[in-house]
Amino acid sequence: MTLKEFTIQNNIKFNWRNGAPYNENFKDSDGYMCKLVHNKHQFTFPFYKGMGHNGTPPDVLEVLECLQSDCQSADYLVDDFLNEMGYNHSLKAVRNGEKIYKQIQRTYTRLNKLFNSHFKDFLQSDC
Repeated sequence: MTLKEFTIQNNIKFNWRNGAPYNENFKDSDGYMCKLVHNKHQFTFPFYKGMGHNGTPPDVLEVLECLQSDCQSADYLVDDFLNEMGYNHSLKAVRNGEKIYKQIQRTYTRLNKLFNSHFKDFLQSDC
């Protein structure tokens, strides 16, 4: 199943607005607040796109693809995550990587609640 088919079959609703909070990791990016809705559950989160996108707003497929990628990183142990993602070269980088790792863990949990019995389908969907 593709992510597009997943959104259609599961009646995933998506909307966005400008104005995600400032994030040091995405200084030169356009920030959006996005919301995914599935059944009676919703997940609202910031989403950032690099300045090369020239203000093009996010669409549901690119957002789900990014979230799916984050969820795949959730399987790492924290030390493996830091090494694999390059957050191991300084104390500052390690601290930043640990914050990102914790956020990925929270995102994984929230998406699991959102998609419930369809979460595995989401993780296994093709882009």
